[in-house]
Amino acid sequence: MPYTLGQAAKATGKNKATIFQAIKSGKLSAIKDDFGRYAIDPAELHRLYPPVSSGVEDSEAARREQTLENAHETAMLRLKVEFLERLNAQLQGENETLKRLLPQPSEPPAVSEPAPAANRGIFGWWKGRAA
Repeated sequence: MPYTLGQAAKATGKNKATIFQAIKSGKLSAIKDDFGRYAIDPAELHRLYPPVSSGVEDSEAARREQTLENAHETAMLRLKVEFLERLNAQLQGENETLKRLLPQPSEPPAVSEPAPAANRGIFGWWKGRAA
C-alpha cells in the first residue's frame, strides 16, 4: 500500500519537506493522484531513507494514543447522532400529525393556461407593445 507524503515522513523520521524535495529533485519517485496527493511506494522510499522502526509495538502504541486523543471527540459525535435521531423522530411525528389535520384535496387543482410565448426577433418588443 503506497504511502502519502505524511505517512512517508513518519515512516522515515524525516520532515515532509525533505520527502517532497527528494521527489522534486528526482531522488525519489512518486505518483501524483487525481487529487494532487503523492503516492510513494514503500520499497522506493526505504531505498533512499531507512525506516525509523518497523516494530509492532510502535504501531500499537500509536493506535492507542490516537484512540485516547479521539475519545472525547467520539463521545461528542455519539451524543450528536443520538440528538439528531431523536429530532428526526420528532419531526416525522409532527409531519404525520400535519398530514392528518390538513384536508385532503378531492380533485387535482386546475391547471392554468400557459402564458403566451414572448415575441422574439428584432421587432418582438414592438409587436408586444401593440397587443
